[in-house]
Amino acid sequence: MSARFVSLLAVALLVSTAGCGSTPAATDGGTDTSVPVDAAPQCRSANDCNDGLFCNGTESCSAEGRCVLGTPVRCDDSIACTTDACVESLHRCVSSVTDADGDGAGDIHCLDAAGRPLGADCDDADPRSFPNNHEVCDPDHRDEDCDPSTHGGTDFDGDGFESASCCNGTMCGTDCNDGRRDVHPGAVEVCNGIDDNCVDGIDEGVTITVYTDADADGDGAIGAAGMQACASTAGVSVYHTDCNDHEPRQSGRLIEVCDHFDNDCNGVDDDHTSSVTWYHDVDGDGFGSAASGTMVSCIPPPGYSLFGTDCDDSTNMRSPARAEICDGIDDDCNGRADFAIAPGNLEDDDGDGIADSACGAPYGHDCDDMDPTSSPGTPETCDGRDNDCDTHIDEDATTAAFFRDLDGDGYGSDVSGTIVGCVPSPGYVRLGGDCDDSNAARHPRGAEGCNAIDDDCDGAVDEGSASAMCSVANTQEACIAGICAQVACVAGFDDCTVLTAGCETDLRSDANNCGRCRTSCGSNSYCLTGSCTALPSGLVAHFDARATSSVSTSVGSSVTLWADLSGNGHDLRSSDGTPVLRAGLIGANPAIDFTGASLVTGGFANTTEVTVFFVMQERTSSQWGSLGHHGSRDYDWSMEQNDTSQGVVHFQTSNDNTGAQVTLTTGTNYVLMGRMVQSSSPLREIMAISSAGTMTDSASTALSSVVSAPSLYVGGSDAGEHSNAYIGELLYFNRALTNAERDAVIAYLRTGWGI
Repeated sequence: MSARFVSLLAVALLVSTAGCGSTPAATDGGTDTSVPVDAAPQCRSANDCNDGLFCNGTESCSAEGRCVLGTPVRCDDSIACTTDACVESLHRCVSSVTDADGDGAGDIHCLDAAGRPLGADCDDADPRSFPNNHEVCDPDHRDEDCDPSTHGGTDFDGDGFESASCCNGTMCGTDCNDGRRDVHPGAVEVCNGIDDNCVDGIDEGVTITVYTDADADGDGAIGAAGMQACASTAGVSVYHTDCNDHEPRQSGRLIEVCDHFDNDCNGVDDDHTSSVTWYHDVDGDGFGSAASGTMVSCIPPPGYSLFGTDCDDSTNMRSPARAEICDGIDDDCNGRADFAIAPGNLEDDDGDGIADSACGAPYGHDCDDMDPTSSPGTPETCDGRDNDCDTHIDEDATTAAFFRDLDGDGYGSDVSGTIVGCVPSPGYVRLGGDCDDSNAARHPRGAEGCNAIDDDCDGAVDEGSASAMCSVANTQEACIAGICAQVACVAGFDDCTVLTAGCETDLRSDANNCGRCRTSCGSNSYCLTGSCTALPSGLVAHFDARATSSVSTSVGSSVTLWADLSGNGHDLRSSDGTPVLRAGLIGANPAIDFTGASLVTGGFANTTEVTVFFVMQERTSSQWGSLGHHGSRDYDWSMEQNDTSQGVVHFQTSNDNTGAQVTLTTGTNYVLMGRMVQSSSPLREIMAISSAGTMTDSASTALSSVVSAPSLYVGGSDAGEHSNAYIGELLYFNRALTNAERDAVIAYLRTGWGI
């Protein structure tokens, strides 16, 4: 523009001069057709070129006034397993995680630069595995819902315990036999050849001594060796009085009958005979049954047996004399189909009457002998299992309904949509009943709250315990019209601050509300179990970080003054460093952080006996420095962290550095007590009390000298040696308290600070 302006101005001046001068200007006889006409500018600034789009880059305005296209936004998060694209509607780049199986969930193995998973699909090669899918009990132990803690929830026998055959990796159910309701964790172990309580093996602690009974007459041979087994084991007996264990008519337990035979093993035939009950033996296997008929006689009736123990008198293939075979049937009439394929693995564990496939031909056909829903001839159902034992899963199965889950809480609803099939599509789940599929907090397993809403979708609103729904501390509550209402305070608490909801005041320990609201204990007294109790005499200095009016700062700021609450005027002031008042350092209470800092006060009288208490937390076990001392570090008394033994705090006099010491745990809150007695029996004692217990130590070293006009240092020493501790309260008595007084002050400090 400036060049064009100058050119026109020059022409104008030339014309103007010609009009005034004496010589006319020469006439231009040529033409200007070869001179281009200047175009108007497109823009004056970049704003004139902005097309309002993000992904094609930022337009600019050139020096010639022409709009210049921007450089399209290049999206690349440098992560190979994501697809990056610029989304115009969002005005930003968006990266999506690979979803190889198309189930709607990204691969959990796709990680960001910090190694955190960007997706949640635990198996991105299997569309049946994705978060919030319905977990089923399948033989492949597939994790359908990508939650290792679930494993399908199969409980075929209804005993409340899920089958141990249902697993998610190494996470399995706990029922070792889900085909028997009487077998599960916690069941009573009985003697039956199986593990009833699913722990510690088979028949542990319940076997008895038995003897071989070869003729199945209920009596073992005289002199037979005993063995440990169950009384119901086939071919054994708890007795061993049989004089002929190969003849069922003869036993020490039989009654003599009229058969010209020594039945009772006394060596005499037919002495002391009696009439007995005989059992009809229909199948002729030597054993009858009461169901087949009975008669009483001394003479053996034809077709009858002394033994009524035949479990199936229609076939001679089953009787107490038969050996158990692997056929799914009780062959030996002991009450169980208990052929042991292996210890604890019997021929028909699920009790469906079909022998385990491990039995082999011709009886073993059950492909899953722990699952009563799997055996040849069983209709196939939609459960991810081979119900009919044809090696195919869910073929020709009855289909199931799946519900669309819009809010991702694992429950869908009819309103959101349903599909019918064997395998759910992405976004569909097996569980319905969601009463609000737009709110993941509301579903059949939701936690009911006091809010006038049916959170658990059971049709009731705000049912259940008010104490579970309302969380105001120390308060008896009721849920009224969706609002938690305070009914009363629990014993020992009251609402002394009407502007704050709940029963926040502990009447047992609050010195300003002791026993009841607004009952103050005054200075140098404390509240213990709801009663005002005076601190022992001799208190010369008392500092408490919870009394915020005594601290010259707000929470989080530097402390320049910590006022003495004893009334003796020993206010602590800056010595070196910057102590800071911080919230929540000792439990929920404020305390002063003395890292690299200390406070000091003077004006004390000389003393030779003392009891001092600290509420504190040690921050590092390797830091040498003073928690507090009177006089100087080397004389009078000093409570300090030892420079030679890490983690040790000792109460010293006269720079002894030995004895009267305890080892503290970093980060633990303590009440520390130091007591010095100067008498015919000098004593230095230290105690450290925490929630874990009490540690104590003592020494008999006497005080060697006393410092004149001593000062009190807290958090560090006169030599700048800092403990870096948190200190909440300090009490300094100029006499040795009695044990009862000492214990009372400790109780006061523990109650007030929750230690």
